[in-house]
Amino acid sequence: MMTRSSRRVLRLVAVAAAAPLALQAQTGAAHQVELGAFGTYTHYDPTATNLAGRSGAGGRLGYYFSHLVSVEADGDYTVTRFTPAGADVSVSRIGGSMLFHARAMGLYLGAGYERLFYRGAVSTQNDGGHFMLGSLMSLGARAAFRVEGRISYLPSGALPVLGVTKRP
Repeated sequence: MMTRSSRRVLRLVAVAAAAPLALQAQTGAAHQVELGAFGTYTHYDPTATNLAGRSGAGGRLGYYFSHLVSVEADGDYTVTRFTPAGADVSVSRIGGSMLFHARAMGLYLGAGYERLFYRGAVSTQNDGGHFMLGSLMSLGARAAFRVEGRISYLPSGALPVLGVTKRP
């Protein structure tokens, strides 16, 4: 009869043995098309935008030139809050990226260009570059889980602060 601690050790050994298989990324073959949906959480620079961080959703379409290089187009939509006015702002982002895939653990590095459209309490648009680092983990023959961090640089500057004036 197995004790509780020996069952725990057996589970740990089983998970450790299976981890390399679970972490092995779905390999993108040449001429493969990738279609996906995703959830986002965006943290905005409060000194430049006065927007609160919020979650959103989006989708992407990618194409693999080889198992190491791919391009993708993506778009997402977030409803956030313009903090000075306390009003909602919808942020739509569209962009394109080139990705370079490593063979180890599904890691990838990418860069691209994006355009953001703000509507609601703020009505303007920004555009600029972005860099990303992520990992792709296989969930079977046709599905994968993707974790990605992205940083955007929008040189056009801060959003206009509508209806808010600062006096010395």
